[in-house]
Amino acid sequence: MLLSLLDGSVLRRIGRNVEADVGDELRRARGVFGVVSSLMFENTDVDHVVLALDGVWVVEVKWAMTPSHDLQHL
Repeated sequence: MLLSLLDGSVLRRIGRNVEADVGDELRRARGVFGVVSSLMFENTDVDHVVLALDGVWVVEVKWAMTPSHDLQHL
């Protein structure tokens, strides 16, 4: 952990772990047939593409180190 703090990679590591956790949850969700994670394109990537009963969804994961907000206002 100290090395992560010193080299500045701790935030990237947390972000990758959060993305992986979200992918695991999506794979366990009811009505989901499959999840493709870390789909790379020329200049960007998509965190998760979800094939589900009600369509194909693209999920971009974001996290913050601030208190959570009420998502009903989005």
